[in-house]
Amino acid sequence: RTWDVRVSCRNEGMADDYASAVAALDELVSQAPRGRRDGASWSESFAALRACAHALHLPERYDGLRVVHVAGTKGKGSVCAMVESILRCTGRRTGMYTSPHLLDVRERIRIEGKPVSEAQFAKRFWHCWHTIRDAAPEGGVPALFRFLTLMAMHTFAEERVDATVLEVGLGGRLDATNIVPAPKVCGITAIGFDHMELLGNTLSAIATEKAGILKPGVPAYTVPQEKEAMEALKRVAEDVQAPLHLAKPLESYLRDPEVGGGSFRDVPIGLQGNHQRVNASLAVSLCHAWEESCGLTMPTSKRRCEMLAAGVLPREYEEGLRQASWPGRSQVVQENESVTYYLDGAHTAESMDACAQWFADATSQVQVPGETHVYERWMVFYCKKDRDPARLLLPLATRFRAREIDVRRALFVAPDSSVTTLTTHAGPSRSSTTNWERHLQATWETLHENHSPPPPPKVPWPVEDPQNTNHSAVVPSVANAMEWIRNYPFKERPKKHLQILVTGSLYLVGDALRVLRRGRPL
Repeated sequence: RTWDVRVSCRNEGMADDYASAVAALDELVSQAPRGRRDGASWSESFAALRACAHALHLPERYDGLRVVHVAGTKGKGSVCAMVESILRCTGRRTGMYTSPHLLDVRERIRIEGKPVSEAQFAKRFWHCWHTIRDAAPEGGVPALFRFLTLMAMHTFAEERVDATVLEVGLGGRLDATNIVPAPKVCGITAIGFDHMELLGNTLSAIATEKAGILKPGVPAYTVPQEKEAMEALKRVAEDVQAPLHLAKPLESYLRDPEVGGGSFRDVPIGLQGNHQRVNASLAVSLCHAWEESCGLTMPTSKRRCEMLAAGVLPREYEEGLRQASWPGRSQVVQENESVTYYLDGAHTAESMDACAQWFADATSQVQVPGETHVYERWMVFYCKKDRDPARLLLPLATRFRAREIDVRRALFVAPDSSVTTLTTHAGPSRSSTTNWERHLQATWETLHENHSPPPPPKVPWPVEDPQNTNHSAVVPSVANAMEWIRNYPFKERPKKHLQILVTGSLYLVGDALRVLRRGRPL
């Protein structure tokens, strides 16, 4: 058996409290690559996970978790949030496991829509920690995501949830969440190019890995896909004998007569953007299948299933979609009368295009003809070094050009958080250089070389540098960038309002939310 991490002796004698749990978890953050493209070490780690699950007595509890399992490239977290919200509105006690977190690791494990408390987290963490260490050779435990997956399922079993919503972390076939042998229903969101070093360089290869969550006889639903991806999904579904269906479009439903009836076409939902309505259609199909599979013991379940089969969206489903929230995805936060932030953790070419469209729609709706306010659009951007910035920034620039959206200023800044630790770095960026951020800036400037430059900023950029332009600048930290925005001289132009898009990385978005919320949890 292969174990991901050997925990150092620094954990010996730790108090079994929350702070110590986070410190121990921080040692599980793997600094090494997840594995070669052929999946060798990844496969070994997945196989070893079963021994950990047996130590926690999870296999005999899987069926009682009544799992909704969701994979995909874009929108799987949003779909999970909507599924959880709908099922909760039907009266179910829900558990949801997602990743990554934005501000606090407890966000990954939610009971009835809320992160578990520090006391709950510590209790479940230390039980899993000690149990797995006692069972593992030489005290080894799985790396962070795999450990938290086991901990989440143990938590949901102990909390006796009625329904469990699991978001795949990466891929599907060898993802830790795929240890559940028979979920009640599976969903696959839109598939695009991401994590190609592990999943493959074609949509067919990527879709095949995502479809690895499909199980014999378990109903599965997806959304419209590129031809190559859809063919791969159908092929795997046929091979494993999983009935695969296309989710019914949200706009095709009628409203429940109890809420007035009529078309659902123009009814708003909690998550903004046209792409979220596609995600919502998948969430509705997954909840319908879940209720048909294991929910008909509740008297109202039969009524809802009959309504859905007739093309009517039950009021509980509409309420669930309306209440659903997913921080950092198509999120609008007005900091004050002069600044509104638009936050979206898009980090693939396809999701960047959807983000750009959402930002264009959302900011255009605010700008009322004849209004005295002067609106100006800015951007704060970062992407990880394993991504191609041109591939991400081009969809933004192209969509903005088509919609006549002028991004007057762009700030390029490294996040204060990191994939290599659970703790947040305060102050200037960890990096001793800003070479990567300069590369991002240069890429953006190239895309904007035909645009007329704006006048110089009313105040100097946060850092004086000859490479900064009137269009753009590199800033050493998220906190530094947002403090500079707060100090912008709005008194000189009281009617000016900044609409600021923050995108490219969930870590960047999380740090922006941390500054905006001034330490308050989500």
